[in-house]
Amino acid sequence: MKIASFNIKKFGKKKVSDPDVLEILTKIVSRYDIILILEVVDTSGESIEIFMKELNKVHEGYTYNISDRLGSTRYKEQFMFIYKSDVVTLVNHEQFNEEATTGKDVINRDPYILKLRCSNTVVEDLVMIPVHTKPTDSVEELDELYDVIKIIKTKWNTDNIMILGDFNADGSYVSNRDMKTIRIREDENFHWLIGDNVDTTTSTKNTNTYDRIVVYGDDMLNAVEPESAKAFNFKEEFNLDDEQALKVSDHYPVEVELKSIVETDEGNAKKLKGKTPAYAFFVVDFYKEHKKKHPGAKVILTEVSKLCSEKWKSMSPEEKAKFKEMAKNDKRRYDQEMKSYVPPAGAKKGKKKKKDPNAPKKPPSAFLIFTSEHREKIKADNPGISITDIAKKFGEMWKKMSTTEKTPYEAKYAKLKEKYEMEVAAYRAKGAKNVEPADDDDEDENDIDGKMAKLFL
Repeated sequence: MKIASFNIKKFGKKKVSDPDVLEILTKIVSRYDIILILEVVDTSGESIEIFMKELNKVHEGYTYNISDRLGSTRYKEQFMFIYKSDVVTLVNHEQFNEEATTGKDVINRDPYILKLRCSNTVVEDLVMIPVHTKPTDSVEELDELYDVIKIIKTKWNTDNIMILGDFNADGSYVSNRDMKTIRIREDENFHWLIGDNVDTTTSTKNTNTYDRIVVYGDDMLNAVEPESAKAFNFKEEFNLDDEQALKVSDHYPVEVELKSIVETDEGNAKKLKGKTPAYAFFVVDFYKEHKKKHPGAKVILTEVSKLCSEKWKSMSPEEKAKFKEMAKNDKRRYDQEMKSYVPPAGAKKGKKKKKDPNAPKKPPSAFLIFTSEHREKIKADNPGISITDIAKKFGEMWKKMSTTEKTPYEAKYAKLKEKYEMEVAAYRAKGAKNVEPADDDDEDENDIDGKMAKLFL
């Protein structure tokens, strides 16, 4: 499902009365299942009706939802969502009132928020928050969005949030230094899909990245088709000169695609096989060799697992390279399948299974190792400091540390992680399954127990 945000400079009667511009705009908008239009300035609504009529000639079923007139100055505009009614369903909408809700008046144009049901994508519901900042107040407005999003998350009970629009967060408006003060930029839960080097303007005088798409949380990030977030250069696509392009807009649309549900021939959603780490490939290989050397012998899994672990520890990087390459290839397979993966229809997250107290303990991350080694000093230097403030202080310290300064802690984590993986392999060899993988995208544990079981059948 394709989604876009497009600041159509002063969308009104003049824009749609030019047949060439109207044709280009129709072609652009019809590329998308959902598109946010900024700078709708026609108070009569006539230009909207004209445009929607032309758009539905290209693809029937488009409808729209529009905000109040927004802005704290004489200039006011509306935010308009246009979407295919046969693809998404409007669940809820709200004209957010910042002053009434938070007691503050930082955002010049309050968000007009939509919640849509997207039955054909891997995220069933999607909350969309439009943004068009006042250029001179961009830093403050974008930072304030952090508090707005917290309210929306709680009120609408969802993490599936997309923030999109004209952020004006580049050039003379927002410096690199300013960017670091914006919470939705610095908080790792917010993923900025449009890179800082993407030109979102049709002007030949700058290459600024004003327009952005940001998603909240890893679930939303995983729902995005890789490399689909970009600006759509309609000037090149439709072979327009600078003057023709500027008549359409001084901005390019920014777009992204969400993964669609893909079904097998039987109509059931595919089950995705997870990634296999290098050590797991080695375990399988080791057990095969062990069976060849000791045919018919009774296998004591704990003893063989111990031998396996000792062998892995003694191997050189060159000897391990074969298995690491196998893991890399399997990760590529996994990443490719993830592009079209969707959980089985109707699947819901159940309660977590009770952990086995005898299961190997997941190793702490490099950051947690760092905090454990310095916690007492921080407490001694700051008597009475709260747990929340300690956590905040550690976060700030970690961000400021150089790669070299972090290396000792990352090395300790790597050593603990390797030990953990060996313990997991031995644990699973006994028939246990519910073990958390170490936090490393390249080396998640997956079905080691199943592979071992097959070898000894």
